[in-house]
Amino acid sequence: APSPDVHFWDPSIPVAESIAKESARVAVAFMALKGPLPSEEVSPFILHLFYCSQTIFMEKARVTGSESAFRAADVLTRVLKVMNQRWKAAGKLPLM
Repeated sequence: APSPDVHFWDPSIPVAESIAKESARVAVAFMALKGPLPSEEVSPFILHLFYCSQTIFMEKARVTGSESAFRAADVLTRVLKVMNQRWKAAGKLPLM
């Protein structure tokens, strides 16, 4: 787990949240695909983006109580679980 001194969500740095929102949008699109999910075609490097985005939204939900942040963290958690079928590192990340 991240150190309590490390904060991923900082309202004074909107670019991080903006990137996290785009990451959640990609995760939603990925999860909406019909048929087998193309985790074989996805680079393992996206795991880091999804994990950091999930952490940003988890912290925002904890600090502000934001329902939309909780939903974004949830979809990112679900996509990481799907990605774990192909890239076992995804299952090693601390999920919600």
